[in-house]
Amino acid sequence: MATWTEDEIGEKWDRCFMDALFKFGGGTLLGGVFSLFFFKRKICLLILL
Repeated sequence: MATWTEDEIGEKWDRCFMDALFKFGGGTLLGGVFSLFFFKRKICLLILL
């Protein structure tokens, strides 16, 4: 059975949170761009969401 140090667990969680943050931010950004260009929504509707 493998044992992990506290630093290894911390690095794993840090990587997990950063990955989730990048994916959430990228998805929000791409969703906003597609909404503006392809669905021709107004910017004020994007800001309200």
